[in-house]
Amino acid sequence: MMDERKKKILKTLIDTYLDTGEPVGSLVLSSKLGGIYSPATIRNVLGELERNGYLYHTSVSSGRIPTDKGLRYFVEILMDFKDISGIEEILKKNLGSLNREAVDTKELLKKVISFISDYTKQLAFSTIPLTSKLVVKKVDLVKVSDEAFIMVVTFEKGIVVSKLLKFDEEIGSKDLERLVLVLNSEFVGKSVEEMESVAIKKIREELLYARSLIRKLEIISDMILEMLDNFEGEVLFSGIPNTFSWIDFIGDMEKVRMLIKDIEENKKIVRIVRKFIRENKKVIIGSEIEDELFEDTAIVISHFKGKLIDGAIGLVTPKKTNYPLILPFVERVAFYLSTLI
Repeated sequence: MMDERKKKILKTLIDTYLDTGEPVGSLVLSSKLGGIYSPATIRNVLGELERNGYLYHTSVSSGRIPTDKGLRYFVEILMDFKDISGIEEILKKNLGSLNREAVDTKELLKKVISFISDYTKQLAFSTIPLTSKLVVKKVDLVKVSDEAFIMVVTFEKGIVVSKLLKFDEEIGSKDLERLVLVLNSEFVGKSVEEMESVAIKKIREELLYARSLIRKLEIISDMILEMLDNFEGEVLFSGIPNTFSWIDFIGDMEKVRMLIKDIEENKKIVRIVRKFIRENKKVIIGSEIEDELFEDTAIVISHFKGKLIDGAIGLVTPKKTNYPLILPFVERVAFYLSTLI
């Protein structure tokens, strides 16, 4: 448990670092904290925070820089969100105007992410649909042999996925009817993430009559998730030229070029967004992305859910970015999008 003194010093250091981009030393922190802690006291605290993995420094005499762990703690515990009341009117006016100009939902999304990238000077994106939030409407199994079936899963928003499914043993007509009945009674009306975390557990605990079908239900559940993982949907980008300014933070133009190519060609954003939306994270920082190309970046995401479609919007930024402003900004854009589409 971090005490209040450590929290105050860590918060001030990260606020200062995000503002200046430079390592922060004890003299600067003592001054910013109004002299309530001496530089010597602050150095001792910084040393402890560094040993605990929240900070690092590049040389013995330099100031400290937050690690990914330190930035995560800042975002989740210490950060004060910026007041964006002044931006609210800009959002309402611009998004309302874009909505009137757009001929369909996809064009509206393109216009919105273009607005976001222009406003933030970062790379903006939207992924649609957000499959972890899709709600199951119906599950069908169509028998093609004694052990093989075509599974057809219908989701809301008119999305249908299907795949050939094989079991190790023959299933009779009655067991097949029973399996389809259990699938529909337990999966229909649940989102994919609910199905993943709740449905199979509930079946194990409560559906004693279906005990012989448990393994088949687990296989089907895993297959549905696998099908959706391969269902890429669509990714819209805006602001690719903005990424060339990242050279100041990343320090390697070739790495920036490779990162841009990776984002454009491999749709890695889709997989990243799916994973962290499921974990209910709104910011993914550096090493959390588990990809060397992204280690100097952060991704800010927010989910929107409209009547016609749902998805996620977000920003890819350097890891040193204005989290207190861009988090509420992206959240409010997602909120207004949910009311428009």
